[in-house]
Amino acid sequence: MLRCTTGYVITINEAPIVWRTRRQTIIALSSAESEYVALSDCAKYLSWTRKLYWEVAKKEPWTERVSFDVRRVYCDSTAAKSLTETKKISVRGKHIDLRAHHVKELLFNNIIQLIHVRSCENTADLLTKILALPRIRHLSQLLRMTKE
Repeated sequence: MLRCTTGYVITINEAPIVWRTRRQTIIALSSAESEYVALSDCAKYLSWTRKLYWEVAKKEPWTERVSFDVRRVYCDSTAAKSLTETKKISVRGKHIDLRAHHVKELLFNNIIQLIHVRSCENTADLLTKILALPRIRHLSQLLRMTKE
């Protein structure tokens, strides 16, 4: 059983505007479950950020120049991606908290788009893992958090 840490970064023009890390309130039975719950949490905040952005975009002319793809969710877990992309709730996923399953609805209603990202390119790892300095620098550069 795992009590894992959820982490995600939401960007506009490839610059972070929302990031979050927290311990999951559920105890997952597998890493795939834990990643699935993290996907759900990320999708929830992405939906909120999307609504906020479009509220601002209605009133501010500068938003026309901003690239904000409000659908892309990057995930490095193929198992969690598979759990999300399956329409039915599998026998292995029946015990997962019902609140986590809304990510399926967002995916099938085309509100989010799941994209697999290699683990070495997963910027959310900065928030959830102990990393070596070269990897921290690499991920920080991907998030435009360094001058290099």
